[in-house]
Amino acid sequence: MKRISFLSAFLLAVVGFTACTTPADSYRVAGEVALTNNTVIYMSEAASNRLIDSTEVVNNQFLFSGSIETPTEVIVQIDDSTYSNFILENADITLDLEQHVGRGSYLNDEKLLFNKTMAGFRDQLSQKENELKLKYKDSSDETAVGKELLKFNKEVLEPQRKEFILNFLKKHNNSLLGVDPLRGLFARSTPQEMEGYLALAGPQLLEHELIANLVKGNEAEVATAVGKKFIDFNVQNTAGESVALSDYIGQGKYVLVDFWASWCGPCLAELANLVEIYDQYASDQFEIVGVAVLDKPEATLEVINKLALPWTQLLNAQNLPFEVYGIKRIPYIMLIGPDGTILHRDLRGDEITSVLDELLTK
Repeated sequence: MKRISFLSAFLLAVVGFTACTTPADSYRVAGEVALTNNTVIYMSEAASNRLIDSTEVVNNQFLFSGSIETPTEVIVQIDDSTYSNFILENADITLDLEQHVGRGSYLNDEKLLFNKTMAGFRDQLSQKENELKLKYKDSSDETAVGKELLKFNKEVLEPQRKEFILNFLKKHNNSLLGVDPLRGLFARSTPQEMEGYLALAGPQLLEHELIANLVKGNEAEVATAVGKKFIDFNVQNTAGESVALSDYIGQGKYVLVDFWASWCGPCLAELANLVEIYDQYASDQFEIVGVAVLDKPEATLEVINKLALPWTQLLNAQNLPFEVYGIKRIPYIMLIGPDGTILHRDLRGDEITSVLDELLTK
């Protein structure tokens, strides 16, 4: 019987190991799905829906293989509940179509870490809300939970969240992993701060379509900063008629403009505060105008009627306010003066009362 030397055995093991792993210039994307044999599934670019690869299901398993020049955000989707959004890179990647993720490669595992940490912040906010509901279960103050929750988010969670996002961006300042951190920082920063964050980004990150849109949003915020005149746009009133923002603003009153949506929990919490403000300050000097964004008109109307909101509501603005004013999140509340000058941006909670007390009780 022929003996194999130790060196030969070692070399065979190395060759065998190399043959079972993906070379650095190719990808293998594998997963499981309950489909019949020979069913074709597709991998597409997430942003453009451009087809990148396809493969067939064999024994409830699938495998994409090939190579890609630069990492790309892609999606493999079977139906509305069975899909994975992930970063395609030249590595071994395992898809979990039920959890909608990819694992096993550096970029995807880092992306999972980012998303898990951000979800942790959301869980803390949810836990705090449950604690406050228990605390105020016998209280007659219906706004107490919302007000204290907003304060907790601003004073406790927000600094921690911002620090984590900034550190992650510095680590991944020239790759796809920098997109979500930059977007997260944009939602929490002044235009001047955002210019500093953008300065951290490398050329590959700055060329990304979503980041290019952030730059435009930052420019829009500068163009509509405090002291500038408001910019007009057309929307619908509750009767479905076309109206302009200027029909209600710049007409001799202080106007609090609330950008909101029916599906937005923080928006609904802020509405409780705005009801109190309206009851206290509504007059020939002051008005509130609600502008529904990213929402179906029928859904907006349902909340308006359910809560019996007494102030003017404009519907179906969709993405316009984000493009025109560079607003970063909702609710987003601005105060505009009698002549149409923007006096305050991004007001929330007790800040609104303090500002109105100073303006309207002189």
